[in-house]
Amino acid sequence: MRFFAAFLAAALCGRAAVLQGVVIDYESGRPLARTGVVLTSLSGGPGQTARTESNGSFWFGAPPGVYLLTLAREGFATYRYGAKCWNCPGAPLFLNGDDRTAVDIRMRRLGALTGTVQDENQVGIPDIELIVYTATRPLKEAGKAKSDDRGFFRLGGLAPGPYVVRTVATETKDGMSYLASFYPEGTELRLSRTINVELERTWSNVDFPPVPGKLYRVQGRVIAPSPGMVNSIDLISDSGRDKASVDTQGNFLFDHVSPGNYDLFAEGRSASAYYAAWQPVTVEHDTEVNAPMFACGGVMVFATDEQRKPLRPSDYKVTLRRRDPDKEGAEVLVRQTRTTDIAPGNWEILVSPPEGSYVRDMTVSDRKAESRSKSAMEGWVLGRLGNNPNYIRITTSSKTAAITGRVLDKPNEPVPYAPVFLETMNLEPPDPPIVRQARAGADGNFQFQGLPPGKYRLLSSFDLDPSDRAAMEAAHPAEVPLNEGGSALQDLSLYHRP
Repeated sequence: MRFFAAFLAAALCGRAAVLQGVVIDYESGRPLARTGVVLTSLSGGPGQTARTESNGSFWFGAPPGVYLLTLAREGFATYRYGAKCWNCPGAPLFLNGDDRTAVDIRMRRLGALTGTVQDENQVGIPDIELIVYTATRPLKEAGKAKSDDRGFFRLGGLAPGPYVVRTVATETKDGMSYLASFYPEGTELRLSRTINVELERTWSNVDFPPVPGKLYRVQGRVIAPSPGMVNSIDLISDSGRDKASVDTQGNFLFDHVSPGNYDLFAEGRSASAYYAAWQPVTVEHDTEVNAPMFACGGVMVFATDEQRKPLRPSDYKVTLRRRDPDKEGAEVLVRQTRTTDIAPGNWEILVSPPEGSYVRDMTVSDRKAESRSKSAMEGWVLGRLGNNPNYIRITTSSKTAAITGRVLDKPNEPVPYAPVFLETMNLEPPDPPIVRQARAGADGNFQFQGLPPGKYRLLSSFDLDPSDRAAMEAAHPAEVPLNEGGSALQDLSLYHRP
């Protein structure tokens, strides 16, 4: 009945096209039931969603047009119709009226890695917790596991790319204590070995010994304005965080802590104010520390255009997110130029300027923010916020730049709906680059508007994953410099990966 209703709706809009398919597991050939299927229109029409039946089949009745077909299932890489690699952009699917199009789809499983945590005699150690991180700076947690009775572990559901594996500091039942350590051995990230995960592959033999060593206690007291204001406190490092309870007198205790640098963070609220404690701690022995809480002064935003004329709060948006050593926090929207629930620490700031403008300059509490914001308006900018009232001052400019062009192939034939990647250059800090993606129209024309001045690289291809830096470099993107308020015309030849 669901399929019939979709077909009837399409028929009422004109001649319907039929798209049907079967989804199977790449390795076993078995049908994949209940897989999410999304049909997205590129020609302005409505999209549709469905799930595959028990036999792996799906069916759409759709108005004639150009579409993207995407499938998603837990434990499998997202499938994009026509993509040449797991993260490449999908190719357009042209559906004509009264035509029936059939597709057979094989979905690939995400990668995994396995190994054993071993003692000095190469005997497996049970109940050791492990964390796998993407090999980025900062690290980003991608999964957790625990060694079994033989010390064996498996970490699955990993997208292709480089990873590092770390054990969690542990004291075992036999009285042995182990520091947090990285594969293949050692407690320092710089000595870790990256593991390159691939689809449909289990990377085995990730065998390594945890590092024996003394673990310490970090204890102290949260000094709060009133008893019971705080229930817990976090101890944060660049490879994770632990949480400890805080009693009604403010006392807390972290046990089994590896030596290293940490942040202590706690927050609470009274009837009238938001309070937080943030304190760096170096652990080299049993450590006692007090963490005083202060009322947070919040953040006020002042925004002007290039002529120093104040902007209306409704014309722009400022979003904040906390940058702890281990991860980004939740996003906080600054409303009506002011927000109060902002704890001291490192924060990232994202400014969405008025349409047709870019962020020319930004200061945070009279200190210049990182210049990434001048080079790319979609970049987060790092700033330090304290307990006192903080000020973010923003200057925008309406003198944006633009790039237009066509995507051509064989030679001088326009390529309809081709993906186009625009990459910023000369950013500070330089890693990672900021990549924007657009699609050419039916005539092969594309445009990027509202750009800050700077240097950019352009590339069009169905065959490249924009996160694959080596492949992007090998494609030799076109370089385009842009002055403030300038424009450039740059045609692109569709790149075919060898």
